This record gives sequence, structure tokens and C-alpha cells, in this order.
Amino acid sequence: MRVQFTEIELEQQRRVKSAFDPEWLLNTAKVFPLQANTPSAGPDDLPRAA
Repeated sequence: MRVQFTEIELEQQRRVKSAFDPEWLLNTAKVFPLQANTPSAGPDDLPRAA
């Protein structure tokens, strides 16, 4: 995804996902790569919507 989108765009998309799925239970790591591509990364590692 980083080839198609900049890091800023990915962060914005993650914030929208967090607004609708705050626990990141739906399709975890299938739509957006998790931060740092670590298997332990989860919703707490991502920026929250304001």
C-alpha cells in the first residue's frame, strides 16, 4: 500500500477506520498494513480519530 499511498494518506485512512471500527475487529491487517508491519501491532498502535 505504501507504493500507492503516502504515509499521510494511510494515516488518514486508518483514522477513518478507527472511527467506524475502534477496536479494529473487522478485517484486521487485511485492508491496511499495521504500523511497522509487526504481528503484535494492533488497534492501540494506530492513531485515534479525534
